[in-house]
Amino acid sequence: MNKVLVTMGILLLTLPAMAGWRDGSSEFELFAGPHIGDTFTLETDWGEGYRMEVKDSVLLGMRGSYFFADNAAIEFTLAGTRSQTTEGDDFDFYYYHGNILYQFGHAAFAPFVTLGIGVTTTRHPDPGMGGWRRVTESDFSWNFGGGFKIYFNKNFALRTDLRTYWTNINSRHCEDNEDCWNNENVLATTEISAGFVFSF
Repeated sequence: MNKVLVTMGILLLTLPAMAGWRDGSSEFELFAGPHIGDTFTLETDWGEGYRMEVKDSVLLGMRGSYFFADNAAIEFTLAGTRSQTTEGDDFDFYYYHGNILYQFGHAAFAPFVTLGIGVTTTRHPDPGMGGWRRVTESDFSWNFGGGFKIYFNKNFALRTDLRTYWTNINSRHCEDNEDCWNNENVLATTEISAGFVFSF
């Protein structure tokens, strides 16, 4: 284990002193990784709640970034996964998010933080009046996270992300409810991803 850490440290030291990104540059990333599920209460049209658990799955996606400043970028994410509930019903997620990303320093090893908002589209089981069915809904969501990039040259990098998405899955049931964003209504899912970045 110590040998591995020493080797990684040497590799980082031998990377170029300056990262490939700069003011006015763009990046495109393809990524994949675990999508960590959550337990929440699914509200019904008649006021009853069903406790549901969404299983972990694999998230696939892409990101595009534009650095409008030397260390800050606007970023768009499109990602999706097919998960299941513990009862075996399919539960699909599609994330459409816009973020602000702040990247620290100018070295080849570049940590960052990111914050954004968007829409999460879910296709999930729902207890309708005529029995269980699958419904598709789009709800407001936001995300926060961070990670790091390792630039191997000015055009290519490795990126890792850890971020959580908060989605108000019961938004249609709480128009007059002042506590729509309590733990019962919010589905909090976590992305742990890695991907290849192409800079241009």
